[in-house]
Amino acid sequence: MPREIEYNGFDETGQVGSDIFFVRTGMDRDNFLKPYIYNILHFGDLIVNKRDLIGRPEKQKTRFVRQILQDPSIQVDYYRFSVEEQTELMKFILLKEFETAFQHRGKLIELMFDNRAGFIKALEDDDNETLKPIYRLLNHSKNFEKPVLFLEWFIKSYAYRRIFPSLASRSKILRNPTFTDYRVFTFIDGGNPFSFWYHKFLSENRNPRFGMSKTPIFGLSNGDEYFSPIMVSGNLATLMNASSFPHNFVSMPDYRVNLEEFYNDYLNSLRYPKYHNRIIFIGNIPKELKFSLPAILHIKSGYYKICEPFDLHYSGKNSFRTFTKKFGKITDEDTIITGKIESSRHVSIMDELIANDLDGRTHRFREYEDDFYDFINMLDEKAQLSNLDENQKNKITTRLKRAKERVKSFIEKT
Repeated sequence: MPREIEYNGFDETGQVGSDIFFVRTGMDRDNFLKPYIYNILHFGDLIVNKRDLIGRPEKQKTRFVRQILQDPSIQVDYYRFSVEEQTELMKFILLKEFETAFQHRGKLIELMFDNRAGFIKALEDDDNETLKPIYRLLNHSKNFEKPVLFLEWFIKSYAYRRIFPSLASRSKILRNPTFTDYRVFTFIDGGNPFSFWYHKFLSENRNPRFGMSKTPIFGLSNGDEYFSPIMVSGNLATLMNASSFPHNFVSMPDYRVNLEEFYNDYLNSLRYPKYHNRIIFIGNIPKELKFSLPAILHIKSGYYKICEPFDLHYSGKNSFRTFTKKFGKITDEDTIITGKIESSRHVSIMDELIANDLDGRTHRFREYEDDFYDFINMLDEKAQLSNLDENQKNKITTRLKRAKERVKSFIEKT
């Protein structure tokens, strides 16, 4: 295990067509648990994400933001991606797709009219080689099934690609050349569409401080619900206007990217998405355990393994098939964790797993009971060793005890 470990969580707020704000939160290994303590201190819950902030008293949210921004052990940077810069990207996409559509048109005309007899024969003989222009057009048009998301993912992923190299000067570890034995994790909320570029960047980048092993990048679907660095960034992004305390805005880095190459890589990433050690949840699992589990497994692996959680939701009789069609087949690196199977929908999903010979791959959530209790004890110990006052420490101990009791009671009834 490297001597020095740092975490950088990224999330954003805003929509294409208005200014988009990106938030980076950095912390070292010793402070990886601190956001959970702040969640309890200000909101009374172990896990607090953006949706949980709805309806919370303004004073709670203001105090939370202030404490994070005033904590010297947590770095917070804000980046603004302007409408003007977004417009340049949208112009590029528009012109690029016009050009692509015209090329497809030419191929189709050549196939269907200039070689009409050959086209008819290809249809009759199911000649895939001759019909390739049609298949290419059909595959390309899949990208526009959800045009708003398609545009948003591209623009935000481009912004993240622009921002990431700035860690060389913003990260406490990367900017200090005396640190030589390190691993700097970067977590980006939203998963593969926002981080597809990581492999090319890390393999081709000339800065010796970056590298596949030294500075791994993970795009994590729903990461703001499971990993503390992204959880904090997501909450700070949501609460940008909740405090008058000065925010640390950083100029949008001027790291230009070859747009043609970047766009082609983006299209390929949509066809062949990549995931990281997926945890697939089925059934009811106590919130405290479920949303802590990726962090628990990360700590248990010696601060190495990163898991990407997914819920396998019911979507009719083909729920499992729908999931694999959208997120890819289950691999040996994936872990299936089942909770309480108490509804006909859960039973239907389990039947599908059995039909696909995956029932032997499942793990019961109660297998992680002791790991969860160890995690709770680590949090309590961290709070007791902090400079919080006694009332605050007692509040945290009480809330953690309740979380442990809720999980224990749930397991006993299962």
